[in-house]
Amino acid sequence: MATNTIFFTPDNDIEEELKAEITEIFTASVDKPVITADLDDNQKRWLIIGICLQNILSPTLRNFTEPVVLNLYNYMKISHNIDTQTYPNQLQQYPKGRTRLNYEVINNNRTKPRVHKKPDVANFDYKVGNHVQFSKLFMKTFMAQYSAFDDTCDLSALLSLISSIDTFPQPVKKVAMQLRSDVRNPWAHCNFNEWDTISYQRSFQVLHQLIKCLNIPDETAILSELTKWETNGFFFLQGYAVDQHVVREIRKQTQVLAEYALKMSSGEDKTFEKVHEAMLKINGEIVSVCKRIDNIETNQQKQHTALKETNNDVNMLYERTSKIENVQIKQDKDIGRVITDIQEITRGVENLESKSTSTKHKLDELADEIKQTTEDVEIIKSDITEMKIDIDDFKIYMSKSKPIGKIFFYPPNRSEYFVAREKEMSYIKSSFGGKGNKNHTLVISGLGGCGKTTLATEFAWRSQEFYDGGVFWMSAESESSLEDSINTLAIDVNTSGKDFRETFKKTLNWFSNLTQRWLLVVDNADEEHLSDYTKELLNGSWKRNTIGHIIITTRRESNEIEESMMIKPEYCILLTIF
Repeated sequence: MATNTIFFTPDNDIEEELKAEITEIFTASVDKPVITADLDDNQKRWLIIGICLQNILSPTLRNFTEPVVLNLYNYMKISHNIDTQTYPNQLQQYPKGRTRLNYEVINNNRTKPRVHKKPDVANFDYKVGNHVQFSKLFMKTFMAQYSAFDDTCDLSALLSLISSIDTFPQPVKKVAMQLRSDVRNPWAHCNFNEWDTISYQRSFQVLHQLIKCLNIPDETAILSELTKWETNGFFFLQGYAVDQHVVREIRKQTQVLAEYALKMSSGEDKTFEKVHEAMLKINGEIVSVCKRIDNIETNQQKQHTALKETNNDVNMLYERTSKIENVQIKQDKDIGRVITDIQEITRGVENLESKSTSTKHKLDELADEIKQTTEDVEIIKSDITEMKIDIDDFKIYMSKSKPIGKIFFYPPNRSEYFVAREKEMSYIKSSFGGKGNKNHTLVISGLGGCGKTTLATEFAWRSQEFYDGGVFWMSAESESSLEDSINTLAIDVNTSGKDFRETFKKTLNWFSNLTQRWLLVVDNADEEHLSDYTKELLNGSWKRNTIGHIIITTRRESNEIEESMMIKPEYCILLTIF
């Protein structure tokens, strides 16, 4: 009887290529850096207030002040002929405010030759030709360098006008004088040390109050713009997460402010020279940050391109895997046909006793080849599955001896009877593995004796190779036990101080400066009222931007954990008794 026998030989090169491609995909991921601005918080506050004064308040006050001054000038032309007056009958004082009028600042009177080192007032031109000249009469000479109610008219001149002229509403005058003394003048002096959080917040309060006092039609839009910059300032002060759009907007406004200060410093008001110098320095820092942001965007574009290429590789890998599966399906069909042929051959052998020995030998060889082919396919499938597991899993350390060459390894001896808990162990691995070098905290909670410490100990031993920076253990059962743990570590890392407070701060600072990934277990945080040191250890700002992972064991319930430790319930693992 004729038979059609098909033999399948697995391609070993496919297996090696699959391994190589999976390894390449696994090693392609990189962490994105965080850009921070190189300015201290006082400089940032000073800069944000300057932008608000120049770009929001000054244009608003120009629009508010000019109509009032124009109306008063027209009135003064009728009541006092201020546009045609001559010496010695000129108006010397403003009638209602008793402010002495400064005629030196108009009609080039200042350039007239002096007599005995005094202004030649008899030869001054006292005709006030327009409302801009009229407004200058209320100014000191060095402040009256503007030509219109435009960018040349700075905030100091506007506030001086509001304070000197009685026709402005009294609430506006009061808040304007407060803003000049508490905000504008300190800002112009460029003393960054004065710009603490309280001064910064008070400045925004006065700015909002003055805008509301003006009762102008576009009050809502102006207050919205002021609030926007207050929000920008909040993000700008967060040194660990500066938004790129905010930095570029601040850079733009910083350049505008620097150019304005340069233009104003060319006049007689020398305070703007100091402002211009400060703006140049700050603008240089902002430019540096923007360049770094541009570099990051370039790198992100490269990473995006690499990600697309990786995605293509994954798709290709999927297609090749599908092809292997199709080959396996085809092979199964071929095997079925082969088995049918074997059965037919077997029946033929029974009928052909004279050829039974030779035919049986051939059938045995054929069966062995089929079995070997099937085993090879199963091996390929198993290898692919194991490679996927290896990518997502830690390298587990199973010895009970302290790892050789591990300098910082402090967990207690591992239990010889650790069983089960593999679901919780897997969750801890995947949670910390997914965070990589980002700081992350998990809590293991449950009744006393349910195995919280044993689970944390076993994870610390298994994952010690994942934490190149070290595995640390601290007892928070009481304040004294925490002190013992801190002091023990401080001796090893040379952070001991003159008292425990200094030792505590120096040790946490040492943690925050570690450059390799580390694990810290805080065991038995069960005190009814956590001590200040325990709170600082669990929730302190020292953890910001560190590359460590923290496990806390406690008997507290999840709602208590969120309230006392500020850790969300989804990061809590509740253990029950077997």
